[in-house]
Amino acid sequence: MYFTMQKVAKVAKRVTKIPSYHKIIFIDTTGEEIHTYSTFGKPDQKIKLEACPKSHPAWNKNSKNFINQKVDQVLKFNQKNKGFVDLIGNLMGE
Repeated sequence: MYFTMQKVAKVAKRVTKIPSYHKIIFIDTTGEEIHTYSTFGKPDQKIKLEACPKSHPAWNKNSKNFINQKVDQVLKFNQKNKGFVDLIGNLMGE
């Protein structure tokens, strides 16, 4: 089977559609603008972030405390309900 160059060019144009790489602006919760390049969004689009490392407790300087509080809550729950958790585990065959 033979193809003409025009046919090959049409197929190649459809297959190799490359998204545009352009500048976008992220605005964090403190109002600071972060300029970067991406294929996401439209050129010079401003995207407002709901959470960022400066404001979210999982990323800021208190992150260790935040994570430890969650672990402590789970440990406290397991100690408080040890008999019940063991009973459910036995009933389920674990």
